[in-house]
Amino acid sequence: MLFFMQNALADATWFITKWRTTTANENIIIPISSSYTYNYDIDCDNDVTFEQTGVTGNGTCTYASAGEHIINIKGDFPAIYINNSSMKDKILDVMQWGNIAWQSMKRAFAGASNLQVSATDSPNLSSVTDISNMFSGASSFNQDISSWDVSKVINMEITRL
Repeated sequence: MLFFMQNALADATWFITKWRTTTANENIIIPISSSYTYNYDIDCDNDVTFEQTGVTGNGTCTYASAGEHIINIKGDFPAIYINNSSMKDKILDVMQWGNIAWQSMKRAFAGASNLQVSATDSPNLSSVTDISNMFSGASSFNQDISSWDVSKVINMEITRL
């Protein structure tokens, strides 16, 4: 019940994801692309308090206990870049896209084999031209994307991992 109460407090503009840790004191690193400029805030424990503000690089959330964790992000966050990183098996769900003005989705969730997308909203792709390999290797990906506006996208290449 507490999960739903906390989640109900989330702002509709936030990018909300669920991650899994398997050991105590494990880090979740929010991987970014060095090609873009970032200035975002992170709520690591879904309590609507942003513990980290003005983040300009990879964000890090450390969890005392193993389990599933919801992370809220707001601000200028132009690209997530899982790209087969060590975080690829830890991201479980995109719960909400929010109003993030994405600039790229290239390899955003590449290799994220546990990723499902339960979000009922659509990402803002109005400035995105590249979604190549966005879900490459994301074998659990389950969302219908036919409602997404991909009118500016020119690269949708998919290669096998």
